[in-house]
Formats: sequence, C-alpha cells, structure tokens
Amino acid sequence: MATILNWNQVERRIKLIKESLGLSKDQDAFSYLCLDLILDIDIDEIPSLITDGSNDHGIDAIHFEENSDGTTIHLFSFKYTSKFEKVKSNFPLNETDKIRCIFENILSKDESIKKSCNPILFDKISNIWDIIEKSDVYFIIHLCSNMSPLDSGARSLFFNWIKKFKVIELREHHLESISDEIVGKSRVIVDGNLKMFGDQCIEHSNGYLRGLTITARAIDIIELITDKDYKHHINKNIFYENIREHLGENNSVNSKILESATARNNFEFWYLNNGITIVSDSFTYIPKLLDAPIRMKNLQIVNGGQTSYTLFKAATGDSEKLKDVKILVKIIQTSDREITSKIAEATNSQTPIRSRDIRSNDIIQLKLESALNEMGYFYERKRYQHLGRQKSKIIDSLKVGKSMLAYYLRMPDKAKTASNQIFGELYDLIFDDSISANRVLTAHKLVEEIERRRNDALLSLRESNLAKFSEHWLTEGLYHVLYQMSLICERDRRNLEIYDEAVLGIEEAIKTVDEFFSKQERASAYRVFRSATTKRELYIASGQQLSLL
Repeated sequence: MATILNWNQVERRIKLIKESLGLSKDQDAFSYLCLDLILDIDIDEIPSLITDGSNDHGIDAIHFEENSDGTTIHLFSFKYTSKFEKVKSNFPLNETDKIRCIFENILSKDESIKKSCNPILFDKISNIWDIIEKSDVYFIIHLCSNMSPLDSGARSLFFNWIKKFKVIELREHHLESISDEIVGKSRVIVDGNLKMFGDQCIEHSNGYLRGLTITARAIDIIELITDKDYKHHINKNIFYENIREHLGENNSVNSKILESATARNNFEFWYLNNGITIVSDSFTYIPKLLDAPIRMKNLQIVNGGQTSYTLFKAATGDSEKLKDVKILVKIIQTSDREITSKIAEATNSQTPIRSRDIRSNDIIQLKLESALNEMGYFYERKRYQHLGRQKSKIIDSLKVGKSMLAYYLRMPDKAKTASNQIFGELYDLIFDDSISANRVLTAHKLVEEIERRRNDALLSLRESNLAKFSEHWLTEGLYHVLYQMSLICERDRRNLEIYDEAVLGIEEAIKTVDEFFSKQERASAYRVFRSATTKRELYIASGQQLSLL
C-alpha cells in the first residue's frame, strides 16, 4: 500500500528533475522520471519520445527498442496527481479504453486515424507500420501513475483483450513501485522458498562457496517470482542483479522456451532448457526429504530471467498446462557481491549487457570523470550519479559512447541502433587509449547543439499541429548530422577536436541530410536512419561535393 513516504520520495525526484531540466510542469517531470527509470536511456532522448498533447489517444510516449530478433515497441500512458489524497484512486479505465481503440486501429493499419492524431503521434504510428512490415514486433504497454494501479476488474478486462494478440504485455508502474525504483533503483531484500522435486539434488561446497543443484516444478518457480501484492505481476526485485532485460515472447530464444513449455510433450523441457541460477546469502533444507522446501535469504535470479518471465507469461490464466514442466535450478550461497557479479556475467553470455554500471569503475571511466571535473563538468559513470546538478554541466557516459561512435568512428547507424552494445562488445572500440576529455567534450557540445535544433523542431511541430515539418527527421537523424559534420571537418581540414571549428559545419550538415531525406520517397525517418546504407550514401554525397571544389 502506498504511503506518504512513497509520495514524498517520488515528489522529491520530480522536483529535482523539473529544476535540473528547466521543465515548467510537475506532470512533465513525472513523465521524464518514468521514462528514465523504465527505459534506461539518455535523458536527452526523452523529448523525441513524447507524443502527449491534444489528440494523443491516451498514448503519451512511444519508444522503439531494437534487438537481434526484432523490435520491442513501448507505449506509455501517464497519469499524475498533485494531491496525496488521490493516491488511492486507480488508473482510470477510460484511458485503457482509448489505448485499446488506437491499438486496434494501428494493427488494422487504418490510415484514417491520421485525421484524429497529433502529427508527432501519427509519425510514430507510421514508424510502427514500417517496422511491422520488416521485422517481428513485441508491444509493451506501460501504465504509469503516482496513484494506484488498475482495479482488479479493469485489469482482468485488459488482460482478456491482450490475450487475443499474443504480442502484447502490460506493465503497471504505480506510486509504490516507482518509489521502490527510486530508492536505490531499489535493491529490496527478498527471501523465498522453493520446493525441490522429489529428492533430486546434488550439493557441492568449496571453501567460502556452497552450491545446490535441484530439479523444481515450473509452477513452483512461478510462485517464487510472483509479486505477493500484485498477483498478475512478477516481483522484479528478484531480478535486480540479472544483467539481461526481458526480450519479449517474440525473441527467438523466448519463443522456443514458450513453445517447449506449452507443447504436448512438455516433460522434455528439463532436457531442452539451460535452467535457472539463483544466488542467495544462505539457504537451508532437510536432506532426503521428498519435495523439501529450500529456504533462501536475500535471493537473486542472476541467470534464467528469460525462462522465468516466459514461464510466468505461459501460466497467465492457465497454470495447469505447466503441471508437467520441470526445470534445472542451481542455487549458490554467497554474500559477496563481487562473486555474484562474476556469476551473473559468466552465466549470461548470449545477450548484450543491459547496464553501464558493470563498466563504471573501469580505469578509463574514472580518468574521464577526473579530467572532465577539472574542466568544470560532471561525468556520469552511473545513472543518477549527479542528479540535482546543473544539467548543462552533466555529461552522460552512454551519450558519450553514442557521440564517439557517430563523430570520431563514423558509425552513426550504430550510435542509433546499438546503444545496448556500447558497454559490451563496442566498449574497447569506443573507450580506447585515444580517448580524452577534450575529444569527449567537443562531441558532447556538438550533440547538444543538434539537440537544441531538434527540440525547436519538435516544439514547432507541436505548436503548429501540422502534419509535416521540414526538420522533423532530426528526431531520428541526429547522429547522422553529427557524422556529416565529421566529414565536413575532414573536407575543410578543420580540427575535429576543436568545437569552434567543427560547429561551423552544422548548417551545411543539416542541409545535406535534409536534402538526402527528402529524396527518400515514402520512407520513414525511423527506417532511413537505422539503415547501414544511409551512412554510405551520405558519404558519397560528401565525396561528390568534394570533387566539385
């Protein structure tokens, strides 16, 4: 149950964001807060996600998240109250009705909705249609409020509607859960019990480590991970140290997990699945006791998050179909967080690392922080590290990675589509020995200037309510403008690392990319600026200009 403590925690964060970003309304700061907590993105990207305004059909923001198996499309609806007395009010049912209506229009590709949508929303919808034609999609609908979640009747109605599509997931973010996220991206201690199947177990110990390998029923795993207060939701605190995000049922691995768990011969699941790894401070059980409960203190599922989420999804509405599903579970006893991190990394090698925190104490990150601090800037190795500081003086490490990719390494498509690899396989390429505070600062300031123009374009688009705006592509093409500025510097023999020289090319860069995009008939900006061929064609355009000089 939400309390005044939860309220004050969220309100303090809203005020900090509002002041830091210079926002005029608390409700806007609440939207920023939710997007920042949920998506783990550069906060400067948020303006380009917002669709809120007149004729938004209940959809206040849209984010596209690409992975190797398709695209996850996040749809957000925000509801904010300035009065604590209203926190017991449920998320309004009429807002979910709007979402259901617009979603069905989207999937039926009803182009007549253009007349009733604001231009930014319709531009995002056009992108959705383009994505659906070219890749697999998975939708996550986020209902965000600083009140209470949907009531049970409204939630059941919404879940029944979701079932017919099979590619939609509902996630509710309410006052209590948002407060928990803020309080440490909150590391809540979770204790739990898990029954072993029969007496099938092997125990192993070696000095300060102790392990137990068991077979468990899928339904018992589901019970372990279910939120005790909200039965339709997973307790995400159990996955705090899991370095993979849930990739959705359309992910090729997860679709196979779902298929094998719900198949007629799903007794084979134990043999086909890699299982789950749990780390806990301690565990106890009675040896040789059939179906012995294993009592775990401060447990974390560090591997098997995809399996856990997919089994939970499969059990929605009918857990009986999983009664024969068994799964291999490894439980490791340690309270050493460094060991826990090593286990999480070692057992999660197939999916890009979610968080930059794993690199935050790298020597290069520490050196950049120190050097930039001497220049009057605050380098954020970790999210929220400098919350409350003047925004213009904060340099975000994720944003630095994308800027370096586009400007110095000339990989704008990667900057746009591979942000989840910046602290993974691309890390050594970006943060190599050649990096310096000056190089970082120049690229950062150039991006800020392009962002200022992008935000001006978005503001004009919202205020004019026009279906088109000459620079609306800047919301997607920002890093290609930065790439073009790099090419112009080389052509004109300017120093890439000196901001005052590099910024001279911004008008030409925008004009070149604008002319290129205007020639892409019926192509969405979303798709154009994620294509590897765009970079090549812009390079050729620059070469043609060079030959004329």
